[in-house]
Amino acid sequence: MAIYLGFTMIKDDPVMTGSLDDVLAWGNDMLTTNQVVKIARARSERASVKIVADMTSEGVCFVRTPRVLPFYKANKLCQRARAIK
Repeated sequence: MAIYLGFTMIKDDPVMTGSLDDVLAWGNDMLTTNQVVKIARARSERASVKIVADMTSEGVCFVRTPRVLPFYKANKLCQRARAIK
């Protein structure tokens, strides 16, 4: 089972973790204040985070090739997610 993260590119916005359904539901709420919500899949190995979809008001667009976040950005994103929980 994968852990999914929902986040925006705004530094102080919250990060949601959970199943894909949980992140999509949270993303719908975040679309009232943001144009795009990024959805990523996280692995426990070296804080590997791959962006797998972009969510907009038009719907969810899954990417053909997941974009890997650099280690330092993935680490900061995971820290933000832990701080909220």
